[in-house]
Amino acid sequence: MNKKVILNGLGILILILMLIWAVVGTYSPQMQKRVEATKSVFNDIEFMPGSSLEKIETSNKTNSVLVVGDFNVDAGYGQIKKYYIEELKNENWIFDNEYEQVGHGTNNYKELDFHKGKYILNINYFEDFSNYGCNYAISIKWKR
Repeated sequence: MNKKVILNGLGILILILMLIWAVVGTYSPQMQKRVEATKSVFNDIEFMPGSSLEKIETSNKTNSVLVVGDFNVDAGYGQIKKYYIEELKNENWIFDNEYEQVGHGTNNYKELDFHKGKYILNINYFEDFSNYGCNYAISIKWKR
């Protein structure tokens, strides 16, 4: 048999095996339990009073889960920051970092980063929230 045919066949077999691994890993019972656990961690947060949850999205890959909620509240960044730093500390989240993303036109935002165990929590405050439909978002990510 021709070496080129064998190599092409092996390449296709490897690709098929990788696709099967990705699908099985993404939809396995263990991963679905992890998705539910991450949603539960998100729902356990005491959201800022007066906040309205506009939408929530969940996605997962073979080694991570992401839950994102978009919120509107009649408060500025300073109030949101103060509330969540205090509240999340009470819920045993560890504050890691604060930074500001500027220079992308109307897509400027400020971010607060926290972690607890295998979970990472980010709060993004949008300076011009007309582009986003909300003025802040909370995301929680679990990563293997």
